[in-house]
Amino acid sequence: MTVVRSKSGDKYVVSVFVETHNHSLVSPGRTHLLPSHRKVTSAKRALAEQLSQANVPTCQQMSIFEVQSEGLENVGFGLQDLYNSQSDIRTMLLWQDADMLYEYFQIQQQKNSAFMFSMEKDDEMRLTHCFWADAKARKSYQYFGDVVVFDTPYNRNRY
Repeated sequence: MTVVRSKSGDKYVVSVFVETHNHSLVSPGRTHLLPSHRKVTSAKRALAEQLSQANVPTCQQMSIFEVQSEGLENVGFGLQDLYNSQSDIRTMLLWQDADMLYEYFQIQQQKNSAFMFSMEKDDEMRLTHCFWADAKARKSYQYFGDVVVFDTPYNRNRY
């Protein structure tokens, strides 16, 4: 098939169509495999995010969607589409996580004046140290003098 602009330039017209080069249509039972028919909806993306927060692996999430939709062909996307969707979310949040944490801490401080936090950044404006304590932690420190510290360098990644 060859498509060209019309002489007026405002439309496209099929100028050549050779039917012998065509292929048979996909059977209705396999249309769910076509890229044009696969999409992770916002509702399913939100559910996948909640399942991820509950530490449900992506492959098990897909099984949940399959049961919920009464068959893989009714889910509307494949496992790789789900992985890609979650990757898109991580990419969107890349380099914003420290700012999001700062905003969260500000909200907590507005809700409770006993909440306190401190954040430090390096020369490249990357978060290096973070400390926070809510009212309960501060009261516990007064009684027991104990502190809980999370030292996370053992689990380094691209951040």
